[in-house]
Amino acid sequence: MDALSAAAVILLDYILAFTVLGVAGVFRGRLGSQGAELTAGTVLACALRYVFHVISGCTVWAGLSIPDSQALLYSLAYNATYMVPETLVTVVGAIYLSKVLDFRSESITRTAPQAKAPDLALLWSGIGKALLAAAAVFDIQHFFFLLQNPETGDFDITGITQANWGLLAAVTGAGIVLFLLCSWLASRVPADSTVSLKGLFRALPSIGVAAAAVFDVVFIVLTVREGELTSASWVQMILLTLCVLAAAAFLIFRGRAKRQAV
Repeated sequence: MDALSAAAVILLDYILAFTVLGVAGVFRGRLGSQGAELTAGTVLACALRYVFHVISGCTVWAGLSIPDSQALLYSLAYNATYMVPETLVTVVGAIYLSKVLDFRSESITRTAPQAKAPDLALLWSGIGKALLAAAAVFDIQHFFFLLQNPETGDFDITGITQANWGLLAAVTGAGIVLFLLCSWLASRVPADSTVSLKGLFRALPSIGVAAAAVFDVVFIVLTVREGELTSASWVQMILLTLCVLAAAAFLIFRGRAKRQAV
């Protein structure tokens, strides 16, 4: 890579791509809802960042890590593999942040406490979010393996051509539809509902960690049985195990803190 290309990468992939994040507040006070304003600003900022990464990919990186032929298509697909999930995660963070802090005044303050939603509404809402997250994880995992050379484990963007776009569209669409359906069901729960699910809510974190631990063990066993382990395989196994251990440790410490408080 020559000096001009390096300068273009710095400008497009770093300076411009991250400077546009500053436009996230452009909708402040324009939509009537702080959550909607933060969501719209987040989507706009991430979309602009995605555009600059795509421009860099189909120009500077074409012929280097991206093939010259169909460079725009490769750049669109590759940059979407991390920008789409990053946008979703950031939107979720923005929505939750809007429920905690109020940015509409000159000084940032805490939002007024909201009435606790009925347990049944919380259950439907949680199921919808879990299904949407599962669809996103499936899409990311599918692309992750395609971007690796099966023989060397090295990054290989040409693997995108082997993506099952129909399956990805079906999984993503199903996740969105089920999320919207669960959200609608949650909104239909009466505010004075007396259904109590506290026992289930207390058990869910432990069940989730146990399920993640089982998945971790199965994943490691299947990966080892496949034969030669690549560096990417080791990274996946280690990160997954660390996440499970961190979640288990969090539950243990939280349980101790609750018992001490009592």
